[in-house]
Amino acid sequence: MDSERRQTRRGWLCAITAAAGGLAGCSMPRAEDTRTSTAATGDGAPSTNSSEETSKTPAGDSPSSGGSSWPTFRGDNRNTGCEPNGRGPLDRPDEKWTVSTDGGVWSSPVVADGLLYVGCMAGTLYAIDVATGEVDWRYEADGPIQSTPTAVDGRVYFGSLDKHVYCLDAKTGEEQWTYETAGLVHSSPTISGTMLYIGSGALPIEEIYAYLESSGLEQEGGGVYALNRETGELEWRAFPDRLVSSTPAVVDSSVYVGLVDGEDERPLVVSLEASDGSVQWDSETDAAVLTSPSVWSNTVYCASYSGNVYALSTETGDEEWTFHVGSGEIRGSTAVCDGSVYVPVSGNALAQNSDNPVLYSLSLDGDEQWKHEIGGGRQMGSSPAVTSDAVYVGTHYIDGGGGLYAVSPDGKRLWGEVSDGEGVGSSPAVVDGTVYYGADDNTVYAME
Repeated sequence: MDSERRQTRRGWLCAITAAAGGLAGCSMPRAEDTRTSTAATGDGAPSTNSSEETSKTPAGDSPSSGGSSWPTFRGDNRNTGCEPNGRGPLDRPDEKWTVSTDGGVWSSPVVADGLLYVGCMAGTLYAIDVATGEVDWRYEADGPIQSTPTAVDGRVYFGSLDKHVYCLDAKTGEEQWTYETAGLVHSSPTISGTMLYIGSGALPIEEIYAYLESSGLEQEGGGVYALNRETGELEWRAFPDRLVSSTPAVVDSSVYVGLVDGEDERPLVVSLEASDGSVQWDSETDAAVLTSPSVWSNTVYCASYSGNVYALSTETGDEEWTFHVGSGEIRGSTAVCDGSVYVPVSGNALAQNSDNPVLYSLSLDGDEQWKHEIGGGRQMGSSPAVTSDAVYVGTHYIDGGGGLYAVSPDGKRLWGEVSDGEGVGSSPAVVDGTVYYGADDNTVYAME
């Protein structure tokens, strides 16, 4: 990437930070795309910097949270948001450190090898020492970063609303390669074996239209992309005409992802063959699936924007059960841990009197175990992080503000409103007793 071009774009990046940062709290648009059910050849091309470094994960390997790391969105390739052996702060925590950023933080932090990686709406990716809070390095993309990074085997991968997927050296921030997609990248990358899987295509809401006009970019489709994680070369692309903000879950040889409905097409959850992108099954939902599927045992758990939670067979896509949360909307992804499915539900943004957000706990059979309501008419676009004794999730007001909350496994409030007054759409990561998250006050927090 040309550093001069990055600098000339900084002005409009900062100008759209506030608007684009509210994406998680916006009402559902109507997408105008058509479905293609077979893998297709992509139209992007990688730009590669020379590097002698190689980093390969054996086939079948998957980054996962191992107590001292949280290397990818939702902690692992199954998107569970679960660290069953981990512990976070149960009493109201104190600041370990904070880091000021160039823009609001709606990207979610990941932690690997002693460094935290997170992006901000001004287009900067940060590498922060988790022990001290010192910034090791920063990298400027050409657009806002809502995508959550993945850090594995000495590299960091992420997407940007500038229609690119990036690969950097994890220790230095040196660019290894970039790949241009057809649409703006809100999805986060999932690494499995030699492949990177990611969605492309941002929702056509008012802020995105404004961003496209300011940047001079155009969305020319979307889809699910599979890239060679060493070189950035395209391996396959599926559903090129569909918007995909969902982050893929990858288990064994299958890629599970949600699709936004097109003008004459169905909203779907799909299972793709990891090697070539062919469709193994698709399952129709009642509304767009903006969030990321979670896989636990032989079941895929996912949620539609309109408030339905689905449990689908990993083998066939057949519906095992559906749970409806009422009048709320689901913008955050489900978490699954130790026999429970946790669902963050936002108030209905279109209702005259918006409902309060509610965190639901469901059994693996789809029965309600409890629900925990948070007052104030806030949104809950954050996705829960679950440990052995707490569930952590962020909230934000429709008109600004919010905070981080901790709820016990039986639904009781442990504490709340940390970083009170600022929106938390970022999904927390819990590592070694510390909870990390970003907020709309241009800050990354480490709380213990």
